[in-house]
Amino acid sequence: QRKDLGTYYTVVPVVQFMVRAVDEVLREQFSLELGIADSSTWKDVSKKNGFKIPPGIDADTQFVKMIDPATGTGTFLLEWIRVAKKNFVEANGGKDKGWPEHLTERVIPNMAGLEISLASYAVAHLKTAFEIPRGTSKATRLPIFLTNTMQPTSENMAAQLFSDPLSEESHLADQVKSDPGVTVVIGNPPYKDKVKGEGPVVELRLRGSEPLLADFTPDATRNLGAHTKILRNRYVFFWRWAMDRVFGTPQSSPGVVAFITSSAWLRGPVFETMRSYLRDGNHVWVVDLGGDLKN
Repeated sequence: QRKDLGTYYTVVPVVQFMVRAVDEVLREQFSLELGIADSSTWKDVSKKNGFKIPPGIDADTQFVKMIDPATGTGTFLLEWIRVAKKNFVEANGGKDKGWPEHLTERVIPNMAGLEISLASYAVAHLKTAFEIPRGTSKATRLPIFLTNTMQPTSENMAAQLFSDPLSEESHLADQVKSDPGVTVVIGNPPYKDKVKGEGPVVELRLRGSEPLLADFTPDATRNLGAHTKILRNRYVFFWRWAMDRVFGTPQSSPGVVAFITSSAWLRGPVFETMRSYLRDGNHVWVVDLGGDLKN
């Protein structure tokens, strides 16, 4: 199943680095003193940083809201919680008083993991549950959802009663995927080429708009022709999905995308439009580990 999905284990030190990097960006670029543990609202952050709140976002909702779109067994979710706790305790003079409430009221409701594999989904639930302090009262479910991130959301998002747990799971996942207030997408998306047709959320025309993947496709005048099939890779689909989720289309919202992926997009000619799109108005940091090279 892992081979078919194109999923790979992410070593913990890489996860730790990526979460710390996002934390640093939130502190330095958005003036959030507690980084990923910060509970400042969109109204607060927009005033500090001088930007307008994008349409559709409640100004009184929390600014830091994270999604891991291919969460696997929840490694990024666990590290997110651990760094949030570290930041909270340090700001509280080294004491964890108030942390359980902050975790269940501010951190967990504003993070989510999406996963297509039932086995990984179950393990992620178990591992994340152990991060919640014993005896803590938590009325809401853990924000980990069994879903295919690359499937478009249901057009009917109206509240309804569910007799089928899987239908309810799908509905809750759609709410997460449709949330306009997401400001962080982080993770290790799957890598697999020749997957044309398996990323409908970016490949198809939805609601009358051009396919999102068109923003990564080189102009016909570049004569790259058949080489554009290289863009039909799952990690490319996830890049485009994440950019739309965080920054919008066209790009107009603030936020952070942090992925570990193949490095092919850094140099390949067919990726030049993708590189241009990622650079457009954004700060970009790349750490090339060269780990996908066969020596």
